[in-house]
Amino acid sequence: MIPLARIGALSRNLLGALFSAPESGRSLALLRIGIGIALLAKLCLEFRSILTLYGELGLIQWEVAAITAHDHLPDLRLLASIFSRFGINANTSVYIVFAIYAFSLICLILGFLTRLSAAVAWICLLAACATAMASAYGVDAFGIIGLFYCVVMPVSSCWALTPQRIGTAPWATSLSIRFVQLHLCVVYLASGYFKMRGSQWWTGEAMWRVLRMPEFRQYDLGWLSNVPLVFVGMSWFTLLIETGYPLMIWHRTIGRAWFICIIMMHAGIAIFMGLWVFSAAMIVLNVSAFYLYHFGSLRLNRDPLPFGRLLKWSPGRNRRD
Repeated sequence: MIPLARIGALSRNLLGALFSAPESGRSLALLRIGIGIALLAKLCLEFRSILTLYGELGLIQWEVAAITAHDHLPDLRLLASIFSRFGINANTSVYIVFAIYAFSLICLILGFLTRLSAAVAWICLLAACATAMASAYGVDAFGIIGLFYCVVMPVSSCWALTPQRIGTAPWATSLSIRFVQLHLCVVYLASGYFKMRGSQWWTGEAMWRVLRMPEFRQYDLGWLSNVPLVFVGMSWFTLLIETGYPLMIWHRTIGRAWFICIIMMHAGIAIFMGLWVFSAAMIVLNVSAFYLYHFGSLRLNRDPLPFGRLLKWSPGRNRRD
């Protein structure tokens, strides 16, 4: 049996290496700018249909949305009731909320009053999603998560009009980046695990159905029905990349290939399913979490993270700061 003292020492080394390794604030700046641009692009695409998607008499009327609304989440109906006290009707209040949302996203991208801008954008996006839950999808969920990160993390330590001076200690940046990295590992592991539980992803049927669904179909790939192994290979590739992500992404050499593959996967989702904003948001999260880790200058000046170090995976000699 492994002595408890040995396990304790390994745990301390693991946690110490995880959260004390020096990190660059550029990763968090990429997160701030990328999430802001992705959500602003989504808003621009939806602008002509704002009232249809989120209006009082839209596809999902406010009275209907109120039945499934969460009691503790703000929604557009609540914000409209506040604006009504000043003689502003419901439709105008929707435009005002989204104008505030757009302005806060622009401030977030520029790094102007970052925490306040992120908090305002976060509340506006929460209200929009709570009002139209049926039309919300992955990009909204990850947008809410990304904006929350921008509220609590030092994302404006660089590339910002008003750089953040408080809370930008090296450990705060390292802890924030590591949290985003570990969060992505959990997301991909859960996604791959639930795909593996069914048989459709093993046979390639799930991939075929997704690419043939009218709401997602961008190209006519019916001619590939005579080559079913293509869809089996694509499905297995997705399962491998997602379930292997939490372990392989940390390796210095294999991790680079894994990083490129996950970017290619999301690029494929954008091209063949038309989910451009969702793919952009996921690429932003991956780039902010692991791009500098694998391709930045810091990788030459520090030890690899503990998974590689403890498993003796890192090629070459370890380098210490």
